[in-house]
Amino acid sequence: MHSLAEQAVIEHYTREDHQRWQGDWELIQGIPLAIAPSPGIAHQRVSGRLYAQCVFRPIVTIDSA
Repeated sequence: MHSLAEQAVIEHYTREDHQRWQGDWELIQGIPLAIAPSPGIAHQRVSGRLYAQCVFRPIVTIDSA
């Protein structure tokens, strides 16, 4: 068991604190977490094309007879 002096002190914030912050933040159980920005349109297009290639690729069978 760690002594009280060895335990990390994590500051907790309130909803009122969160409302004053700038940028994209979430407050989970009083702990602020930075939110990543949403992917751009180009990223979504590439991601969609890769998904389509993986899901809708033709199944190739080879006869060994």
